[in-house]
Amino acid sequence: MRAVNGSGTSGNSNTITATTAGALASEPTVAASGVSFSSVGATDMAVSWTNGDGATRIVVARAGSAVAGTPSDGSTYAASSGFGSGATIAANEYVVFNGSGSSVTVTGLSPLTTYNFAVFEFNGSGGTENYLTASPGTGSRATPAATSTRN
Repeated sequence: MRAVNGSGTSGNSNTITATTAGALASEPTVAASGVSFSSVGATDMAVSWTNGDGATRIVVARAGSAVAGTPSDGSTYAASSGFGSGATIAANEYVVFNGSGSSVTVTGLSPLTTYNFAVFEFNGSGGTENYLTASPGTGSRATPAATSTRN
């Protein structure tokens, strides 16, 4: 650490100024649960869940295997319901929802692929986010084959 005086030089300064990040919001205590699926098509599906006690939640999706990453406290994640377009919390793990609701229709999926979802409750915004990462609500569902129409 280097001390500087009011004019920005490092002479014989007697004042040290440290900047710290804002405090995190309180962490939720009840995780989301009951992840379920409806209107499952070859390229989209509706995902629903029962909210926990966070003010907000993110839903993370991954193709092929379970979501293994967890969101980082103090981080804001941009969501997109188009699979592969939202922020990532780990490699190939995309945020498909960020809000206070309890459902999202995810688009841009591939036929005959299993998609895994994890719902993480959180409180706070703008760098004060505090995520409940223990036992998130989880579920998985495979998309069916694409149907073709012959003339």
